[in-house]
This record gives sequence, structure tokens and C-alpha cells, in this order.
Amino acid sequence: MTFTSYMDLALDEARAAAGRGEVPVGAVLVGPDGTVLARAGNRTRER
Repeated sequence: MTFTSYMDLALDEARAAAGRGEVPVGAVLVGPDGTVLARAGNRTRER
């Protein structure tokens, strides 16, 4: 994957967060070999 591909994943997470009524923040954790280790979006308002 490329940097842009990882950023697209983070943006997907941010859009999903916005769809849940959250602040649109997304993140992707990538290992040294390029493997996506984790991805998530903001969930501060979720109960």
C-alpha cells in the first residue's frame, strides 16, 4: 500500500465516525512491514 492508501483508510474511519455523530477523526496504525495493525474512528460520544 502507499501513504495515500493508508490515508484513505483513515479518512474512511473519520467518515464513519461522522456518520455516528462523532467528531470526524480516524486513524490507522501501520507496522514496519506495511501491515495495517489497527484502524479506528472517534467514539467519545458512544455509550
